[in-house]
Amino acid sequence: MNKTFYPTSSNASHHKSARQPGRKIGDNQPQASKKTDRQTRVRALIRALGDGMHEREEIIAVALLGAMCGQNSFLYGPPGTAKSLISRRLACAFEAPAYFEYLMNRFRVRIHNQ
Repeated sequence: MNKTFYPTSSNASHHKSARQPGRKIGDNQPQASKKTDRQTRVRALIRALGDGMHEREEIIAVALLGAMCGQNSFLYGPPGTAKSLISRRLACAFEAPAYFEYLMNRFRVRIHNQ
């Protein structure tokens, strides 16, 4: 029962029981409250993923956004900058992640599946 209700006449918006456009029937929680709740949950997840890492909130947030949108992430940088740790923690944030790593250098490519 997730139908969106739009008033059909101009009088409907003046009626006491008229609903706002974009609201769903049977939806008691206002849109702003839901948005705030989602933002709070995502911020808490970013903090949990970045626990113990310094100055990595931005890359964690971008990688999380990509994962939530169903996109891939490629982390590139010098050794010891928490690339593998970020990707492993990000994979743990989801129930059934499709996760693998490529360890690339000049001489070989190693693949790790989870």
